[in-house]
Formats: sequence, structure tokens, C-alpha cells
Amino acid sequence: MKRSASQNHTAMLIALAYEHPHLRQELMPLIQNQTTEPSVRLASKVKKAFSDESAQFVAWCIMKGDTWDKNECQRVLEKLGVPMQEEGVVQTRGPLEKGEMVECKAAKNTNAKNTDVCEQFDGKTGHVIDIDGDAVIVEFDGSKIHNFGKGRFEGKQTGSSTGLYRYTPSDAGGANQRAMVEVVYISDKNAKPPSKDRLEQIQEYVDKGTAAGESRSRIYYSGNPLKQAFGKNGYYFTVFSAQRDQYPTSINPAKGQVLYIGRLGGRPGGWKNEFAKMIAEGVTPGDDGM
Repeated sequence: MKRSASQNHTAMLIALAYEHPHLRQELMPLIQNQTTEPSVRLASKVKKAFSDESAQFVAWCIMKGDTWDKNECQRVLEKLGVPMQEEGVVQTRGPLEKGEMVECKAAKNTNAKNTDVCEQFDGKTGHVIDIDGDAVIVEFDGSKIHNFGKGRFEGKQTGSSTGLYRYTPSDAGGANQRAMVEVVYISDKNAKPPSKDRLEQIQEYVDKGTAAGESRSRIYYSGNPLKQAFGKNGYYFTVFSAQRDQYPTSINPAKGQVLYIGRLGGRPGGWKNEFAKMIAEGVTPGDDGM
């Protein structure tokens, strides 16, 4: 795609505006002067620019449209030293077993037989040390000063029926010694991103996703990579953000769309300029004619 000198100048101004938000007010008149019909809408689009850099990055990933398969995800995580769980081992589900780590949550317990023990150990974590019929014995973690002790919980399923929930510490597998990652992931392949040449729709989609927490529309994840594994739905890896999440998030490139995975702080150097060009030129993902 060949551009005029004016278009090149406009793209450069937009790139500068994105890279230096504090200069946008001064740059807007220059951009407006450079912009003529039919692209006069560009100025108003820039005015509504993504204020958060992570949101800008997510938008760039959506507009670029690259997808990462399991082999590509594996290569990134292997470089970071993320362990691979043996093939055929599925995430633990079903009744609790000896050795599993759990957290007690009194507010979620619906088993009247466990009311007292849940209140005693509320918010504490421990390990299942024995199975006694239809009950589990949990030894809760303590310190040399405070020994939390053991508790008997009626029932063997995790959830409200016992007040016990499976728990994964943030440093599982030495994650705290590894670099953190960031991932742009659309968990539902049927939830297609908006049209790539509609900046307002992408803005709304990104804002909704990055602020959605645990909902299905969340699309941006950053934190400690815990493990890689193979489950009943094939290859997946987990990411845990201690600041945002209570449990690790499983990401499956076969079930959803991984649009980016990389070391936190290791984004491609040219993404901001390319993002600005995409907006200036109305480039659609996969278009190599820029």
C-alpha cells in the first residue's frame, strides 16, 4: 500500500500522540490539519484514543489478528522454565484426595455439620492428610508460634458442601523465580472480535474485557506462569495473578484464541507505531500491504 507524504506525516503524528499522551492536546490541531475527507473521522478517533497502554496493546493484538498454537505457546513457556506436567495427567477434579492443598471458606459453607470447624479455620490453607469414610482430615498450615491444627470436614467434595476449596499457592513450581507473562486470550472461539476497522467497537470490546475480572469476556491476563499440562481438552497452561485472582486461570489455545503470549515487559518494539498506522490507514488484521 503506497501512501502519500501527507499520509506518512499524519501517521507519524498519530504515533507520536499515542506514545506521548501528554502531547496529544498540542498534536490534535496538527493532525486535524493533515486530515481531509474521507478520513476526517480520524481526528475524532484519535481523540478517543486508548488511555491505558495495556488496552492499546490488546487492541493492536486484535487488529493484527495473529494466533498462537500450542507449539508456539510451549516454546515461549519453555524458555521461561515453566514445567510440563506429564501427558495424560488431568487437572484434579472430583473428591479430595490425600496430599491436596485446600482453603477453608466459612462464608461459602452450606454443610451444617461443618459450621464450627469452618469458623475455626476460616481463611486458612492446609493439606488433606487422611480420608475417614465420607470425611476428610485437614492439617492447616501454621507457624512455630501459631499451630492451626487439624480439622475434620464431613464430605469429600470441594465447594459449598464442605466449605473446602482446592488451592494453588502463587509460588507453585517456583513461579516466583520465573519471569511473569502477559497473554491476550479470547476464551470462547465463537466470541469473535469486532470488525477490525471499527475503532470505537474495538475500544468498547477491549474496555469490557480488560475490566471484566472473572467473566468470560476477560481477554488480558498477566502474572506468574505456573505450569503446562495435558488434560481432557488437550494442551493448556495456567497463569496466576496474586493481585487480581484467587485461583490460576487455565488457557487453552485449542479451545480459545491466544492472540499474544510473551514475557511481561518484552513486547515487540514496534507495536505502538504499527498500531497508529493501522488506525490511520484502516488496516485489517493479516494485511501485509502496509
